[in-house]
Amino acid sequence: SAISWGLPSAILVLGLVAWERRSAAARTVILAGRLGDSSYVLYLIHTLLVTLAVEGALALPGLSSIAPIAAAFVVAGAAVGIAHALHLTIERPLMQRLNPKRTVLPVRPPIIREAA
Repeated sequence: SAISWGLPSAILVLGLVAWERRSAAARTVILAGRLGDSSYVLYLIHTLLVTLAVEGALALPGLSSIAPIAAAFVVAGAAVGIAHALHLTIERPLMQRLNPKRTVLPVRPPIIREAA
């Protein structure tokens, strides 16, 4: 288990770190970090959103014929967007109010590129 999952995971993480340091991946990393910050809200609301999407698809006659994989991508994208909006409007301000001395989202240090 450690070799079959741990080794490929370690190689993947090392590859992503190397990619971040060698290329202009900073924007991608910052976006992924911001979406990662909203993951707790996504965890809390995803069941509700999926249930509402399924009920809505069953209630409207035209939506029940949508391909399941396409519907899954639409629902997942909407869930991530809604979770991020809730994070920015509710969770983050609440955390800043509860703990004003600590920054909720630490600022990533700039990537230092070595001269070639």
